[in-house]
Amino acid sequence: MNNTIISALDEQFKKDCKVINLKYEYPGFTGIEQWAIITDLSEDEVSTKYAEQVAPYCPYIILTSSFGVVRDIYRRNEKKHQMRASRSVDAFNYDDELITSFHHELIEVSTEDLLCQNLEISRLRDAITKLQPKQKERLIKFFFYGKSARTIAAEEGVAYSVVDKSIACAIKNLKKFMD
Repeated sequence: MNNTIISALDEQFKKDCKVINLKYEYPGFTGIEQWAIITDLSEDEVSTKYAEQVAPYCPYIILTSSFGVVRDIYRRNEKKHQMRASRSVDAFNYDDELITSFHHELIEVSTEDLLCQNLEISRLRDAITKLQPKQKERLIKFFFYGKSARTIAAEEGVAYSVVDKSIACAIKNLKKFMD
């Protein structure tokens, strides 16, 4: 009798919840939680009603069913584009001048270009480390986080012109360090 109750609960769990492996779903995922449960139930409801069923998935996160709908649409779309791309591969290796402008996935970067890019990135990193701390912080916020000088100024509680001049000075110093 106990097994029939558990199997009925297992069936109900499968109807109410969908479990996904985050490491499979998002390659490179490094979070503590390895599992996500997509459901309309709250975390308390899931942990009380399905304690035995969710035990193997601890720690986990709860995602709403609307996330599940969006995820399914995204996955169908990705699959559709993947299938379309596989059907449009040219078997005869034909290439004209326009193909790479429409198919960025066909652009091959040479090893020499990759090496040059890596060297430039390394030089840029070294140059950024030589900046004054405030200039470095503002430059990173401006270029890497896409914040405007006005936003940075508001965050720091200083005048816009101070941040603007600091970023301009940082760029000028970067040019000197990179030469």
